Amino acid sequence: MRLEGVDSLEHFVKCWQVLRNLEAERNRNADPLMKRFPLPYPLLVGVVKGGNWPSSVADELIAEGRLGVKLGEAPEIARAALEAEISRVCDADEWLRAHPIRVEWFGGQFSSGAIAADHPLCRLVQTSHAALHNGTEPDVHGAPYGSDLRLMVGIGGVPSLHYGPGNVKHAHAANEFVPIDHLQSTVRTLVLSVLRFCGHN
Repeated sequence: MRLEGVDSLEHFVKCWQVLRNLEAERNRNADPLMKRFPLPYPLLVGVVKGGNWPSSVADELIAEGRLGVKLGEAPEIARAALEAEISRVCDADEWLRAHPIRVEWFGGQFSSGAIAADHPLCRLVQTSHAALHNGTEPDVHGAPYGSDLRLMVGIGGVPSLHYGPGNVKHAHAANEFVPIDHLQSTVRTLVLSVLRFCGHN
């Protein structure tokens, strides 16, 4: 998302506070699958640009960021919630009423996607994992990042889940890596899951 048209730090602070309140509201009573995350649906502002001279009042400010979409929520609903809050800020300020902040949506925009925690596919992978790892079943939980699961479930109607090696905190990093033993363990679990799905126990 991109917010354009703020002409002063005062207006940016007003806008920022409203966005913080919106983030808090959207994370209240989050889906139980997201309970492991302190902030399941973050609203991030990662780029702020304004002005072109240190001793002049900036004539425009542009802020770019990311809005988390809740599980089961359509992206249009999430976008509408943010736009409504920005409109409220503008309506409450004389200058912003005459020069409203513009909201633009661009770049990657991801829907949510999920299957039930007790779906047969979850149980199949959990029990296959447990059979190879001393009876320990992996936890079933959601994730706060975008993936192609949304396409498989939402568009293709294909039950899908994430199960894989490594730690997501290393994803897309300069030193991105997956430990070989994690990869081998994952492959064994997936092979056993396929065999069991096909009736070979």
